[in-house]
This record gives sequence, structure tokens and C-alpha cells, in this order.
Amino acid sequence: MTQQPLNAALRGAVDLSGLANKRPDAGGAAAGAPGAGGGGGSTGGMVVEVADAQAFSSLVSASVRYPVIIALYSASQPGTRTPVDELATAVRAQGGKIQLGAVDIDRVPEVAQAFAQLGQQVAQQGQLPPGTQVTTVAFLQGQPMPLPPLPDAEAATQLVDELLKVAVANGIAGRVPDPGADEGAQDDAEGRAPKRRRCRRSCSRRTTRSRRATTPAP
Repeated sequence: MTQQPLNAALRGAVDLSGLANKRPDAGGAAAGAPGAGGGGGSTGGMVVEVADAQAFSSLVSASVRYPVIIALYSASQPGTRTPVDELATAVRAQGGKIQLGAVDIDRVPEVAQAFAQLGQQVAQQGQLPPGTQVTTVAFLQGQPMPLPPLPDAEAATQLVDELLKVAVANGIAGRVPDPGADEGAQDDAEGRAPKRRRCRRSCSRRTTRSRRATTPAP
């Protein structure tokens, strides 16, 4: 299958960020590890379930630091999950260079509606064949790049590789936050000195003074 170039991005053709204005349903899970709850703004983890519009917006915002792919599926149609799982395997193989958000359109239909509008725009511009259903969109610096259907796992791997090349060429080379990492490891991953290291000298001086104060006179 001939894929369209990833850098043929839409520049504001459809304002997907408007989904952030919608409130998540009470009791609904937000983005996080599949099957796990969390705050609507959580973006930690290489592969996350996007359970409301607020979480969707958080992932789009995160694409200024690292590339993000958002893929649709329907829980009521198990076969639609296969391309998402193939993408998930390719994304995990990159070890945190890219993130995938999976959206169940039965729960978040507004994202599917936005993707449909996006598909109409790219069809009119000749970026995808007319009638192509857009179910996968890559985001770089908040800009959407509709992608053609992925026929197999090999195509998913090629897509992820190409997207990473485009991201690096545009100076986007951050790392996806690891929700399981401790604070020190997360500081290292983001280029900051861990708090315990920053405290080493001052804490050492305080400990020395404390020992002197408590040592009995001969």
C-alpha cells in the first residue's frame, strides 16, 4: 500500500482542541494505562486509553514534546481493535519515544465525529482517497496528520518509524512520562537533577552540625 507522506499535515483545518471544552461524564475513567483510572489530564504511559474529551486534549497538547498517535476502535466490534493493538506493539518497541492513545468511539463519539470532519477535509485536498475513513491521526506540535488504514503489523511499524523521523527533523524528541518510575528516575529522564542529589551537600552540613551538637563534651 502506498502511504501518503506524514508531513502533509493539516494546518488548523479542523479545531480538534475544542473537544477539551466538553466535561467528562461523572464516574468515567480518564486517560491512563488501559483499564486504569486517573485524572483527565494524565498522559503517562506509552499506550493509554482515552476515555473522555479532556484526556484527548491532554494527549494532543503533549505532542509538542513527543509524537502522539490517536487511534479509534469500537468495543462493540472487536475486529476494530486489531490495528490499534498492532500500533501499540510498534509504539512500545520504541521505548518511550512516541505515545499511542486508543479511543473507544462507543464511549467518546465526539472524537470520531472530529476525525470524520478531518477525513472530509483531507479528501478535498487530495491527501487521502475520497471516502477514506480516518481512524488514525498522528499529532506533532498539536497539528493533526490523518493517516491511511493500516493493513498489518508491518505497516504499523513502518508508520511509527516514519513518524519518529519527521518528529526528530522538527526538533520533537522528548520522552513519554513513565507513571511507574520513581521521582528520581523521572527527573533524570527529563534532564533534571534528582532532589536527593540537589540536597546532598546541604543535608550533609546539617547532619554534621547535628552530630556536633549532640556529642557530649569529654
